[in-house]
Amino acid sequence: MTKNRIKHRRNIIYGDSIQKLRESLIEEIKWTKNEIINIHSSKIILKSIFGRLDRSRYIAEDDIIIKIDLLNESNSASVDIEAIYFYSRAEWILFQDNKKYPSTNSDLPGFKSRHFLTPPVRKLLKNSLAKLIFKTKRILGYAFGCDELNDSYRETGRTVLRLVTSEGNFEYELSLDVTIEEMPF
Repeated sequence: MTKNRIKHRRNIIYGDSIQKLRESLIEEIKWTKNEIINIHSSKIILKSIFGRLDRSRYIAEDDIIIKIDLLNESNSASVDIEAIYFYSRAEWILFQDNKKYPSTNSDLPGFKSRHFLTPPVRKLLKNSLAKLIFKTKRILGYAFGCDELNDSYRETGRTVLRLVTSEGNFEYELSLDVTIEEMPF
């Protein structure tokens, strides 16, 4: 394998020693087992998703609020959460705490953008909960000439939430389904 192909993958360097390879494999298996236990103790739950339609005569935009629960159901604190990425197919702009957050091209197939979010806490304490709340915006449609905009729109699909930690990346797939309608008041 070339250096670029193994750059972001776990590797075992053992030289010419089979004994060193054996010891390294035992350590890797222990690490993997602990990670599986940690993953099953940590849960990401899409708690709520609410969409509002902002519509003028010529343009329709969505305004979606997404609330996600980060749960640690283990008896020990989580590893440090260094960053959170939200993946989208649509051309969304993300806001957190009323600030526009940066995005870049996705590194996962099937997604257009990767959006950076600030973790609500650095570490999840044992048996604890943290809430990740952010807003998305995007243009849903334009009206030209005699065209009319819809009274409601529906956004469906899947997304991935990636937690970047001191021990590696953990990805959670979430299903999105929200109807965006104008508020009557």
